[in-house]
Amino acid sequence: MSRELEKSGSEKGDLTSKIEELNLYNDSSERELKKTIRAKQDLMVDQNILKLELKRLRDMLNSKADDVLDLEKRRLQLDTVSCC
Repeated sequence: MSRELEKSGSEKGDLTSKIEELNLYNDSSERELKKTIRAKQDLMVDQNILKLELKRLRDMLNSKADDVLDLEKRRLQLDTVSCC
């Protein structure tokens, strides 16, 4: 009987140790997951900022292209008037 109690105590100790090891691994994994989620969110913010900057630059380019087109039309009008 004492041999069985000794064996049970040993098994309990082994299982307790295994549970503590798994809890430690789980905690470490949770911290790593939170860090990865934070990094992903930061990248998403950076991506959105870049998209906004790209849109602003495209809008500015389109505006300048419109200005150039208007000036070319005006020059053509002036050339036509001064020519005849």
